[in-house]
Amino acid sequence: MLRRLTALTVVPALAYGAGFLVLTYPRVREFSTHFWADGGDGLENVWNLWWVRKAVVDLGQSPWHTTWIDYPFGLPLHAHALTPLNGFAGIALSAFATPVQTYNALVLAAFATAGLTAFWLAYALTRSYPASLFAGWVFTFSSYHFAHTSAHLNLISIQWLPLYVLCWLRLLERPSVAWALAAALSLLAIYLSDYYYFFYAVLASLLFTALVARRREDALFLARAPYRLPLVVFVLVSAATSGALLAATLRAHLHSPFTGGHDPNVLSLDVLAPFIPGGRSRFARATTWYWKTAGGNPNENSVFLGFSLLALLVYAWRRRGELALPHPLWWFGLIALFAVLALGPRLQVFGWQLPGVPLPYAWLEQALPVMRVSGVPIRTMVMVVLAAAVLSAAALERLLRDGARGRRLALAAAALLVVETLPGPIPRIAPEVPAFVDWLRAQPADAASIELVEPPLPNGLALYYQTLHEQPIAFGHTSRKTAAVKAAEKRLREVASSGDTRALRCDYGFRYLLADEGRRLDAPSRTFDRADAPGKILVYDLGERGAACADGRG
Repeated sequence: MLRRLTALTVVPALAYGAGFLVLTYPRVREFSTHFWADGGDGLENVWNLWWVRKAVVDLGQSPWHTTWIDYPFGLPLHAHALTPLNGFAGIALSAFATPVQTYNALVLAAFATAGLTAFWLAYALTRSYPASLFAGWVFTFSSYHFAHTSAHLNLISIQWLPLYVLCWLRLLERPSVAWALAAALSLLAIYLSDYYYFFYAVLASLLFTALVARRREDALFLARAPYRLPLVVFVLVSAATSGALLAATLRAHLHSPFTGGHDPNVLSLDVLAPFIPGGRSRFARATTWYWKTAGGNPNENSVFLGFSLLALLVYAWRRRGELALPHPLWWFGLIALFAVLALGPRLQVFGWQLPGVPLPYAWLEQALPVMRVSGVPIRTMVMVVLAAAVLSAAALERLLRDGARGRRLALAAAALLVVETLPGPIPRIAPEVPAFVDWLRAQPADAASIELVEPPLPNGLALYYQTLHEQPIAFGHTSRKTAAVKAAEKRLREVASSGDTRALRCDYGFRYLLADEGRRLDAPSRTFDRADAPGKILVYDLGERGAACADGRG
């Protein structure tokens, strides 16, 4: 048992973890000094980890609502890319690690465990150890995965997708309460990592279920024994966990619609993108002519699959009847479904949108209007990569059975894939901390501050500063906000711009106002150097909220 556990869990996890450190070298030397992230959404994810810990440990409240940003009215975080599962893991890591070490450990763990769960899925289907190791490499070291290291801790948390697919397939093949529980809990883990992936998992479930129903020629097979009890368990557990969270998100959206969705026409898959190394590739300079024009956002549009992987997919198609993989056409169907969705509402080639060619994504948005809050069809490519990893493992297994020539071809394909999908350097940042942050940290608790400086503090930096001074702040960037919150922000900005310090102190409860040198207010102030731009920041003390506010003299 110990030997099997080591072979199927410890060895693959260590191999993928070591592979990440080698592929990203010399970042491991900065493990304790720099966040493996950029200064925008990357630092926002640093804030996510801080907020989950602050809410759960210090405040004893749900992390899905906060008044620590957008103070004092607060906002729901149901549609924000909060990635709470990483936050919960961060709570445990923070007991013995710094915030920098905690964040970087979660990035490393995401790559190691994504490879591991893809290995488990491929091994369960092909029973080939080396081919399954290759599948894990394909999935976790894909261009898609590396492209999101700069900014999206939620999107690099892809490790639960292969696990859920494995559990769902097992539930369909060998129905039991155990597999039902495993599927429901892995679906919860997906929701707590990223709600995009939750939707993809549900779509994959529906596809596989429909294919089983077609094979059985029984559309109601789940309602019959021996599926009935496992299905009830899956539905009840899912409803009480991920279903309850989804319901809370929908309630918040109905109360006040979430805003901040992306334009799906901009963040759709260009037809050529899977065949050309993107902006996060080691070979990005050689393909600038393409991705600067057709894929200007390298965090999203770097989805190069690799010619060796494509060749293995062609081989798998041609030898589909000889593969040690049950129902290979199902996996090609999975590729087709999610590749078409990745194309978005209109077909695009080299950045040109072809008129008059509507695609299924547009119909899906009409059927599910809430999808307009997302607007990033290209992210469905993660499921294309997962299906390609499984099929490539089956193709490699078939080659390994084909004598010395087949083994040489398998080795060559694996080596070529490693080379052609080499990632470019992943970003890292060690933000300079200005003196005003340390000064705010030394002030009494709940001394809320509002920023009115030009240029404004960058979104990610303002959130990062809060993780250090731990005081409530006005505004604060999140991936989604409600229309009501946006309206409240607008009113607050108007009050702040008018210089009405009494309203800021008495009506809103702010203690400090951050302004630049060009704005003078009738209040005591301290002057600090900026760290993000030239110039000074003045921190005005608006005074305590007290009797002066109560009697109207404030």
